[in-house]
Amino acid sequence: MKSIAKIALVIFALSVPLFAQYDLLSIPLIDSISTESNIVLPYDVTGDGIDDIVVGNDSRIKIFDITTNEMIWQCSSFEGSISDIEIADIEPDGDLDMMVGTLEPYYRHFYIVYDMDTENIYEWPDPMPGTCYNLHFNRIEGVPYVFMTSFGILKMNLQELTYDRLADYDLHYPMYYTDSLIYGTFDTEDDYSEYCGAYVMDIDLNDLIFQTLASCDMNHYTHFPRAFADFNDTPGIEFIHTAQCIWEEQTPDPVLHFCNSELEETDSIHYDSLSSVGYFLAGNFADNEYAELLALCSMVNAPTTSVNILFSGKGDILGIAQPGESITPGLTCNIDDDPYDELIVIKRTAIHIYDIEVITVDVDEPISIPSSITISAYPNPFNASTTISYDLPEKADISLEVYDVLGRKIETLISTTQPAGHHQAVWHAGDLPSGVYFYKLTTGEHTRTEKMVLMK
Repeated sequence: MKSIAKIALVIFALSVPLFAQYDLLSIPLIDSISTESNIVLPYDVTGDGIDDIVVGNDSRIKIFDITTNEMIWQCSSFEGSISDIEIADIEPDGDLDMMVGTLEPYYRHFYIVYDMDTENIYEWPDPMPGTCYNLHFNRIEGVPYVFMTSFGILKMNLQELTYDRLADYDLHYPMYYTDSLIYGTFDTEDDYSEYCGAYVMDIDLNDLIFQTLASCDMNHYTHFPRAFADFNDTPGIEFIHTAQCIWEEQTPDPVLHFCNSELEETDSIHYDSLSSVGYFLAGNFADNEYAELLALCSMVNAPTTSVNILFSGKGDILGIAQPGESITPGLTCNIDDDPYDELIVIKRTAIHIYDIEVITVDVDEPISIPSSITISAYPNPFNASTTISYDLPEKADISLEVYDVLGRKIETLISTTQPAGHHQAVWHAGDLPSGVYFYKLTTGEHTRTEKMVLMK
């Protein structure tokens, strides 16, 4: 296990230290796919041991091979907007099948694409009685089932083409499945009313553990991030959550609550340096056999500044990112040959993939916001793709563009507002010929242009 040494982390731009004695959380951008999406599923479709990226947008599904960033499959034979995707060998015959849920204004549809053959698509005979989210395939005593959130949870028999509704509770957001259990949470305004809670359900027997975790006036904003995973060495799946009820006259209490597999609270930790903890994601990001918790947090000394913090399953802070380098956690994937998870973040017109690394920083080299604009590309010269890195001394409207040697714009990589700090973008040259290209960073009145060389 990696030793997490203690350091001093100082943010000069904010005048006073916000945190002390923690390692740095590095979150470099390592890949990007230019595509619009509302559903993303990492799945090894090609069988090479590396996740491919399955993308659903409107009524179309595309699959990208992340090693080449090429689209290897697509289908648009669906009605409505894609709401969720699941891939498994249903029959089983050695070929992968795809399950697809879609939404229309008044109807929901469920499809099976057998052998992922776009000419062999089955549509469930009746419109679905609710939403088609959180699809999960499981085989029980040889019978194929798919589970989904649909005003509760539906257990759909794909062999007999029938379904049962599990439990009478209005349960939402199943988040984690094992071979025999479903874990999830709810946040309702029904007659049970104004409660946040969690449940664990036996997939086969429909036995339910139902635990209320918090209650509040639902007319105020309820903040209830949560994550299920194998966080520590106790048996079963653990649950970490924070139930913050934000009142007009109150500051939310940033407490992490730790529960065992029976949803019984085993510990709670208050973090004095934090004003909020949210946007959870569980994953194996560090050199550790158990999952960690990545969260987007706000700080007491800088409440408008967000930072990513990596917590262990016991609540220890393993690493803290710099302000300006924070991202909203999305979902995990594995796109390389190491055992640790990468992070997928869904943008409006692209899917970005980040690495998560805890690094020890020398106390004699404090971390600070840069004092001037810097920009560089590595590798350079490069073949196929290069990473353009730049530092901003303050929040700015920026554009990052690529030009050829004749001054023709090839591509706009970024056009948005970004906070101060370190940023990265990956440029894929695609079919462009070898030669000299230029990347230009524009921030308000300032422009920086540098040369890079594509060698194929």
